[in-house]
Amino acid sequence: TRTRGAWLGLAIALLLVGFWAYWPARQKTERVFHKPKWQVIAICALLITLAFLPSGLAKQGPQSINEKKTTVTTAINSILQKGGDRGRLRTWRNTLQMIQERPTLGVGLGNWSVYYPHYDQGELVTFQVSPERPHNTLLALFSEIGFIGLICFLWFWVATVKMGYQLIQSSDCSRRWIAAAGLTSFIAITIHSMFSFPFERATPTVFFWLIPGLFVVLQNQTRLH
Repeated sequence: TRTRGAWLGLAIALLLVGFWAYWPARQKTERVFHKPKWQVIAICALLITLAFLPSGLAKQGPQSINEKKTTVTTAINSILQKGGDRGRLRTWRNTLQMIQERPTLGVGLGNWSVYYPHYDQGELVTFQVSPERPHNTLLALFSEIGFIGLICFLWFWVATVKMGYQLIQSSDCSRRWIAAAGLTSFIAITIHSMFSFPFERATPTVFFWLIPGLFVVLQNQTRLH
């Protein structure tokens, strides 16, 4: 969507997975992805080429993209402008108050928007609009399903990242590349969800839940071989 959170998630995911992929594994002297080098060069060339393509993000319909998000530069600059957080910081602060009152089981799945106006005290809620989400997956989970639910999600996330890391360190080149691509998407979507709501869209949601299953299949194939 070219939101600021999406750019940040992609950048951190690429740096992190790239570090894991190229840094020598423990008790190994060779570098993962050392061969063939042409693949890395081709990917870099492709990314540079795509960066110069026209965005094609002209306004179309009532849900047009914000002008501050049409390029990476304008998206980053908007963070430094007054009100650049678009009320997220106040929403997060109010959500933390909600969590403090119901830390164990939360307010119920899908009930954040129902309980939030009580904690907002007129900061963002008006007669015309009311926030529907906290724009932060961890806060949403913590407030709706409590500490227990949050721990389950974090366990699932760490387990998936661990599987992806192990696959990146495997000896099979095709598995390494598939794992690197999947892990990059998985981490990027998660970071994006800390500032936006990608899990309310079909495409990122499918990718997020498909990748752990893919990792399980790849790990089972590795064990069989």
